[in-house]
Amino acid sequence: MKLTTIQLYEDTKKKLIVAVSHSLKKPVVMIEMALDMMKRGIESNDSSRIEKGGSIIHDNVVKLRKDMANMLKVFTLDLI
Repeated sequence: MKLTTIQLYEDTKKKLIVAVSHSLKKPVVMIEMALDMMKRGIESNDSSRIEKGGSIIHDNVVKLRKDMANMLKVFTLDLI
């Protein structure tokens, strides 16, 4: 069976959505873990945990912003 251009487009779009979903989930999970680490650091007065958690959050926010910018580019191309 030969795929039509529309079928190929729809299949590619579905794969992109799955990839985007995974790409967004990982940094969010890392941020949640870092917040928990920071909470435990505050409770135990461990500044190294607080600093490490802050660093993890920063790195993952940067990653999310980059990923979102890339996704917007892809979706903008879809509208053209």
